[in-house]
Amino acid sequence: MSAKDLARMGADTSWFKQTDESGEPIIPGQDIRLEIDRVWRRRLRERLRRIVRVTSLMLGDSLAVMVGLVLAGAMAAATIPINPVEGVSHYFLPPNTIPAFLILQILVLAAAGAYGSRTVQPYVRVGLASVMGSVIFFTGLHIYSSLALTTEPITLAGSSALLFLLSGRKIARGSYRRLRRAGVGLRKVALITTPDGAVKDAARIARERDNRVRVCETIVVERPTNGGREWALRAIDRVSRDASLAGIVLSVDTPPGLVRAVVCGCKERGLPIFCVPPFLQEFSPDVRPESDGPLRFLELVRPAPKLPEMTVKRVIDVVGATLGLVLLAPVIFVLAVLIKLDSPGPAFFWQTRVGLGGRPFRMLKLRTMVAGADSQKKALAHLNGSGDWRLFKVATDPRVTRFGRFLRRYSLDEVPQLWNVIRGEMSLVGPRPFFIDDLEFYESHHFRRYSVLPGITGEWQVNGRSHVKDFDAVVAKDLHYIRNWSIGRDISILLKTLPAVIRGEGAM
Repeated sequence: MSAKDLARMGADTSWFKQTDESGEPIIPGQDIRLEIDRVWRRRLRERLRRIVRVTSLMLGDSLAVMVGLVLAGAMAAATIPINPVEGVSHYFLPPNTIPAFLILQILVLAAAGAYGSRTVQPYVRVGLASVMGSVIFFTGLHIYSSLALTTEPITLAGSSALLFLLSGRKIARGSYRRLRRAGVGLRKVALITTPDGAVKDAARIARERDNRVRVCETIVVERPTNGGREWALRAIDRVSRDASLAGIVLSVDTPPGLVRAVVCGCKERGLPIFCVPPFLQEFSPDVRPESDGPLRFLELVRPAPKLPEMTVKRVIDVVGATLGLVLLAPVIFVLAVLIKLDSPGPAFFWQTRVGLGGRPFRMLKLRTMVAGADSQKKALAHLNGSGDWRLFKVATDPRVTRFGRFLRRYSLDEVPQLWNVIRGEMSLVGPRPFFIDDLEFYESHHFRRYSVLPGITGEWQVNGRSHVKDFDAVVAKDLHYIRNWSIGRDISILLKTLPAVIRGEGAM
């Protein structure tokens, strides 16, 4: 069905998704599961880069503090006199306490965020953390040690550690800059920009003193229209296949419509975005910005799969679906017989729906409509209560059989989908699978629903069901579930499902 067909039926076509040059609908061409390997390799590379950077900073800080203590000890030996009463000299620091001093300095620096995402943190933060570490150390030494230290060695040790630590950080900053100017340690990125901003953006990135990225490809979007957005998304899909690509640089002049499409595309492909416009958070309130030198940096990646939790979820799915089929087998048999007696046609039927990664699968249901009901859908478009073809809901659908209304009221027609759960095509809890014919009407951010397995029940079913008539509201509920998923949340939805089904509220 085309946009013109929908317009003739009085449907809203403002959300209609464009087709490509051949007239085919633009739908996701990749299985999201195939992206996981590239996402994990990209994250592993970034994690190794971070480990090397943090380890080198810690070793450098330890060396700087140690050199400071050695020089301070030499100065103390030459300047602090021998105590004439006790006949011994004041120790600068007991040798066995120096490792504790070093460890405490590093721990306090880490707690203060001195080893965060930025290569070299501000000197003020590093300095305050060093002073705090010295205060904690000497306070503990005074309380738990019998050694009487005067203010001279304390001041000398603390100031020397601070001075050499800041000097070491200064040297580290200069070394990092020289290495980057030589092309060492730069991240490969792709630049998305407009024709007017291409040269300006490339020059701006090259001018940055603390630049950490190297533009390996420039994607120029001629027109910020639907066609331009789709072209940009296809380019992102192409460059994302390079696991060494660190992310996407987005021009500060990027139009809002293109920003949203790029953000959705990058999130689905596990790509971070650099140089983000200030208005980006209006489109993505769930992401966290992070300062990265002169370039703003925002991590817009799909959350990493939680392997232990996902394993538990799959075990719950298999065990729950198997027990459900065994216990409900007599009920399913009786319902199948009643369906055959009520109307001609098979008791069960397979319906093609969209599953994980946009891949179609055959979903098993008990028949609630007359034979050939799908062919009558277009003729009933004017009865659609939601006004949106993607959310086709008819309150008194003439295709539904007499016994089918009873099955739908209590969602009994969905019970055979336990077999799809066992097959791994569905989960007990997740976004409901929609029809494959509706994909051509999807906007880019709608496809994120298919980043997880579809479910028999979900947020929409227990917190709205058919009362919700806005497709974007349905998608918002599904995305909220995906972002905040946990085993506890699944159990909560399962517990809410039975009362909602018994009440039969909002069923059609």
